[in-house]
Amino acid sequence: MKTTQRTFLDYLGAPHTHFIIPVYQRVYTWSDKQCATLWRDCAHAGEAQSEHFIGTVLYSPDPELTSAQTQAIDIIDGQQRTATISLLIAALADYLEEQGMVLEDGTDAAELRARFLLADGRNPEDDLSKNVVSNYQRFKSYLQAESDAETIWRGLKQLTIIAAEVEESDCPQTVFESLNSKGMPLTTADLARNLLFSDVEYEEQERLYDQYWKPIENLFAGDDDDATSMNAALRGWLAVKAPHLRSRASDDVYDALKAF
Repeated sequence: MKTTQRTFLDYLGAPHTHFIIPVYQRVYTWSDKQCATLWRDCAHAGEAQSEHFIGTVLYSPDPELTSAQTQAIDIIDGQQRTATISLLIAALADYLEEQGMVLEDGTDAAELRARFLLADGRNPEDDLSKNVVSNYQRFKSYLQAESDAETIWRGLKQLTIIAAEVEESDCPQTVFESLNSKGMPLTTADLARNLLFSDVEYEEQERLYDQYWKPIENLFAGDDDDATSMNAALRGWLAVKAPHLRSRASDDVYDALKAF
C-alpha cells in the first residue's frame, strides 16, 4: 500500500481523474450531525489558517474504466467524506455565483465546478438521493446565514488526509473490514455487500446490485431501523441455508456469512 499525506483538495482536484463509488459501498448516509461537524471544522481551520486532519481515504486504480484521457479511481473507504465535501463545494460555487462573488485568491464558481465537481460525460444531477439534496441545501443555508465564504474556502484548503492507494498485492476486502474511520459505523449489510461484489468487474457489480441487492434493501427501507432489520433477515436466511454455522448473536452474522 502506498500512502501520502496531502490536502483533500489536491486529492479531489487531481487532473484527469474520475472518482468511482463502487456499488458494493453503502448508500450515502451522512446527515445533519456529520455536516455540522464538517462545517465547524472548516470554519475553525479557516479562522486559524492551520491544517485540520480528517482521516484516511483508501482508493484503488480501476484499469477497467481508465482511458487514455482519464484515470478512474475506486474509493474503497472515504466515500462519505468525499461526497459530503463535494456537496459543500457545490453549495459554495452556487453561493458565489448568486452573489456575483470571486474569492480573495481569484477562485470563482466556474473554477470550483471545473476543478472539483464535474466529470466528462456525467450529468451532475444524475442519481440524486434525498440525503444528497438535503445536505447540499444545509450547506447552502449555512453560507447564506453566516456570509463567510472566504473563511470556509480557506478552511477547505486546510483539510488534510492520508491518501492510501491499494496495490495489487493488497487485499481491499481485508483492509475494508479493518478500517475504523470517524464516519458512520459499518453495518453487517455494508460488509456483506462489499464481500459479495468486490471481486467482480464493474459492469457485473452494477447488474448484480440493480437486479438483486437493491430490491432487498428496498424491502427494509421503511423500517425505523433498517440496518437492524436487514441484519435480522441475513441471520434468518443463514439459519435456513447454513444452520451448522450457528450465528446466534447479531455480531456473528457477518463471520457466518463469510464462512458460508
